[in-house]
Amino acid sequence: MSDNRALSALNNRVWYVEGGVHPTRSPEFLALGKISTDASKPLGEATRITAPDPNDFNRDIEVGTVQGSEERATLGIGARYTTQKSILIGWKNKRCRVDVFALSGKCGNPQDFTEGGEKWVYFQDGQISNHSFENMGAYGADENNATNNMVDMTADDYWEYLYMKQDQIGSAVTTREIYTVDVYRGDPCEDCPDPCDRILATMAGTGSTPGTLPTLLYSEDGGSTWSSQDITTLFSTEDVADGVMIGGDIVYISNAGNEMHWTDVEDLFGGTNVWAQTDKGFVVGAGPRAITSVDARHSWIVGDSGYIYFVKNHKVEATVQDAGVATAQNLLAVHALDTDNVIAVGNSNAVVITENGGATWRSVTGPAVGVNMGACWMWDKNTWFVGEGAGGTGKLWLTANAGKSWQEGSTPSSYDRIYKIEFVSEAEGYISAHAGGQSVILRTITAGNEWVALPHGKQAVPVDNSYLTDIAVCSKYSNTAFAAGLADNGTAGIILKMTA
Repeated sequence: MSDNRALSALNNRVWYVEGGVHPTRSPEFLALGKISTDASKPLGEATRITAPDPNDFNRDIEVGTVQGSEERATLGIGARYTTQKSILIGWKNKRCRVDVFALSGKCGNPQDFTEGGEKWVYFQDGQISNHSFENMGAYGADENNATNNMVDMTADDYWEYLYMKQDQIGSAVTTREIYTVDVYRGDPCEDCPDPCDRILATMAGTGSTPGTLPTLLYSEDGGSTWSSQDITTLFSTEDVADGVMIGGDIVYISNAGNEMHWTDVEDLFGGTNVWAQTDKGFVVGAGPRAITSVDARHSWIVGDSGYIYFVKNHKVEATVQDAGVATAQNLLAVHALDTDNVIAVGNSNAVVITENGGATWRSVTGPAVGVNMGACWMWDKNTWFVGEGAGGTGKLWLTANAGKSWQEGSTPSSYDRIYKIEFVSEAEGYISAHAGGQSVILRTITAGNEWVALPHGKQAVPVDNSYLTDIAVCSKYSNTAFAAGLADNGTAGIILKMTA
């Protein structure tokens, strides 16, 4: 979106969030401030593992390496010392987390956080380690200089946020509605995988049985080329309600089939995969609608009549955790923060949570009486996003006190429905919202404090669609996300790639 001109030190401005990024905290501009000590992050030096050389005496050979310890990033922030209260001394005294953004640009307004620059460098989890003054005194005019104050700090990590364009991919193969889109981030033992390369999307079947089966579309080059195969365990009339990666498998649920379906992703790309399915544990009339997973042993599925299922091993069964006791409403979305804390939402303002991994579920008063809730995200244990679904007014709701009170989120426009909420880090998240006959993808880099519509940038052109029901994000470092749904002609499917 931006040109390729080199940046200089004067092209950077400091913004900060005391307490760290949070949906209720806005970034603040540090007037008269700068990055005073250049940022760096030691990644740990690799140490050789050696063994005697089998071909020569008095020599050894390298047979491997041991990765050194990764350390926190370091940087310094400085500001001119004025007659006004010092922000940096306040950071020292409070000793709280301070997240920092370096807004970089050549043109625009550096006091406009959202549109004023061309990219941002985000320093996550900033911790103050030292405060100091410079030129605080002088014996005479010959020593007189500007007085500054500075803080040294560490950060967990830093990375760039860039403006994102929007392009349609796979148009030749997306001939029917796309139900879901997911990314496979790679095997941990894989040699330097690109987490955005391998994309998986499900396409609707058509016709009465046998008809055309639902199809898995998959790409291993970021969506430039595609392969396809039938999902042989589904009938042509069965849907894919949701999907999630569990271990090395892609797992799909079908509301119409009342089942889980899965295949190994490495085998898929190797051309040797097989499909399997189970309906064990699912209750008739309580079919699955949405799935979330924390790890290979902790997944949850929610469905009709308020049923909540726990999945310890997707290859065996789902077990009922709550048989419509917390709510009898159809549950349409679910998100697990960790193995203890899970939220689910559904029709007629239904919001249910567990704080003990599902041993007990309880109902929480939702944000809008009688309105269907269609999307949710548990940002932390007490902070949740909930989006209105079909029949609502498309509002995004936020609670910062575990549902005791709600406030409307700061979206850039009005919508009639929210389909999906997906975060890839505590700062960066995405929403699929619908208005005016098509969906728009919203992005935040401030933990949901502010959202912007994609594509973002002066030359950005949006892609027309009928709706986008699913979102996939591959990495907090990538500035890349995918969305999928129905094309603007109302017949074909659509997959969008949003990247820098």
